[in-house]
Amino acid sequence: MKDKEVNTTLGEPQYHEEWIRIYRGPELEPYYGYAFDLADRYFRVTPPGPVLDAGCGTGNHIRHLTQRGYDVVGIDYSAYAIASAQRNLDTLRSGQTVHLEVADLLKLPYQDDTFSRVLCWGVLMHIPSLEQAIAELCRVTAPGGRLVIGEANQNALQVKLTGLVRRVLRKPPRGDYHRTPAGIETWDGPPGNRIVARRANIRWLVNTFQSYGASCIGRHSGELTQIYADLNNRHLIRWVHLLNRIGYRWLRVPGVAATNILIFEKRCAPPASG
Repeated sequence: MKDKEVNTTLGEPQYHEEWIRIYRGPELEPYYGYAFDLADRYFRVTPPGPVLDAGCGTGNHIRHLTQRGYDVVGIDYSAYAIASAQRNLDTLRSGQTVHLEVADLLKLPYQDDTFSRVLCWGVLMHIPSLEQAIAELCRVTAPGGRLVIGEANQNALQVKLTGLVRRVLRKPPRGDYHRTPAGIETWDGPPGNRIVARRANIRWLVNTFQSYGASCIGRHSGELTQIYADLNNRHLIRWVHLLNRIGYRWLRVPGVAATNILIFEKRCAPPASG
């Protein structure tokens, strides 16, 4: 039921438009340049084939992948997002082959071991049935293939400082707040039209991918903070992005970063059930 509720919410245009406003501005291009150069470093040593962009949204990540010479299969649950990406396909494809389709990450329409390169960026945090999504990503990844996963980090310095300030001010957490083994979940929105955002327990995430045959071979710093999403002052936002660039290029301490980039390699088939 929760998956259906979230999927309904994510299918609405305003959520994608809000993400574009906050997370697709020119100030973030240096970060995406860093992140996709990192992904390229891991993908280039895998067997040839397209990248599965699982949860491709309106296509920003497709653009970065094709600029680095990759063909892409992009899927998203939202028909609106796929239609938006399709309208902009000439801009996104950079001469590469791009195939787009509406598909559910909890039931991917591909055979086992189809892709040697898989990207799932900022998507798992919005899926209630997280372990099922991980199982599907691992199932369609071929042995020796790489998965690049971008997720929020529950142990980030920003999370700890925010929690401390709320305790001092005696302010309750925003939204419907839950601690789970997989991480800290915040549910926002009215009943029947909610969305979940999860700050991942990175250790749980790594262990769960491992249980489905994908070993973590790299953990890298993403942004130190995403506080810019709550700011309105352009000068402050620019300073936050500068701080983030220092973090992921020079400090490189993923344990305190708000977002982490995790690299997995499919080493074996998932264990047989029963």
